Amino acid sequence: MSKLPAVVQSVPEDPRVLFSPDNYAEPSFLGDKIPQFTGGLTGFLGTIAHNYSQRRPLFTAFPVIVGCTALGIACGVWWQQRSDRYWAERDAIYRHYIELHPEDFPAKERILVADMLKPWVPIR
Repeated sequence: MSKLPAVVQSVPEDPRVLFSPDNYAEPSFLGDKIPQFTGGLTGFLGTIAHNYSQRRPLFTAFPVIVGCTALGIACGVWWQQRSDRYWAERDAIYRHYIELHPEDFPAKERILVADMLKPWVPIR
């Protein structure tokens, strides 16, 4: 097993560990900020597009632009919390099923792809 890459060696043998709350994966820097950014940008650009379609100056009714941007950010926060709840519930269901049926999830021996392939000999 020493020939395995470090990423593969860090993966646990027991599949139940993958769904534990203290998982070994680190969240990305922007992962929890993208829905808020997208919602705010949608609110801002939607208001600007509405002003453009009505042939008004783009930044007319600035409080409306600020309000729609804030509403978009709030929708992004709600969406992030909703998706976090969904994924947590899904992982809890999977974890519970794996705990009830451990015989369906045996620990598998890891082998390299190079060990599965036949040796290659170039032929002209």
